[in-house]
Amino acid sequence: MPFEENFPEASKKKSKGVQGAFTELATFPDVYQEIMGIAGAALTSSVSSLSSTLVNAQSEIAKLKENLRQDIHKQVIEKCSDDKGVISEQAINIIVTEIYDAISLDYSSKFANIEKMLKGFQAQITALENRIEILEYRNDDLEQERRSNVLLIHGLSQIGGETLPNSVLELFNAKMEIRVLASDIKSTERLRTRVRSAENVIPPVLVTFHSSECAKRVFMNKKKLARSKVFISEYLTPKRKQLLNLARDKFGARNVWTDGGRVLAKPENSSAILKIRSLNDLISDQY
Repeated sequence: MPFEENFPEASKKKSKGVQGAFTELATFPDVYQEIMGIAGAALTSSVSSLSSTLVNAQSEIAKLKENLRQDIHKQVIEKCSDDKGVISEQAINIIVTEIYDAISLDYSSKFANIEKMLKGFQAQITALENRIEILEYRNDDLEQERRSNVLLIHGLSQIGGETLPNSVLELFNAKMEIRVLASDIKSTERLRTRVRSAENVIPPVLVTFHSSECAKRVFMNKKKLARSKVFISEYLTPKRKQLLNLARDKFGARNVWTDGGRVLAKPENSSAILKIRSLNDLISDQY
């Protein structure tokens, strides 16, 4: 279940009633996604608060140590004078260092306790950041699942007064030789292009099927359009579309593709197929 995947430790402590509630919630992906979004926002706020506390505490310790050294230095200069004048700066620095080190020994346990507290904060921040990452992955997975029955057709000629469903069916049945019925398609929509002045840019067509199985069957046969200007792609979430573009920049367009909403890459001179889930997968120097 989604809850167990995201919070394995917490799931061990759940009662049967709570388990049932989350099982029921999982059947309503829209509600589940909204709740996970709320949880993610709350965790992000907590991380921000802890990070601010950590930075402030570290800054205060640094200020305390510097103020202590400056105060010692000032008092040593005032006290360390003889009949011939002020003691050399080198001698004063040696004295200040000795006094500072001696005092620091007395306060070492206090500093140690504070630093231990800061490490505790850092551990909490790391744990919360991991939870946020899990929630973001889960939300993106849910959104991609909702798009599993949707495909994008690029380069399909736009004819004045066209009947878009007929054009799409002709592409599938005549050019791709796939049996797709009008009853298999829920809706077709030609999207607006962001480039206003580009007359040669053909807006893509968003095709929503009644089942993800039909969409998958069409997508698996997309290579039949290899010799035409028309091509078919999966309808990725914004996050996965960004990862796809970045992966293409790194590995080359021919070495990157999608399958079932997953972004995959095969680096040059390697037999390994990488699953690109986050930016960290693209930062590695291994490929």
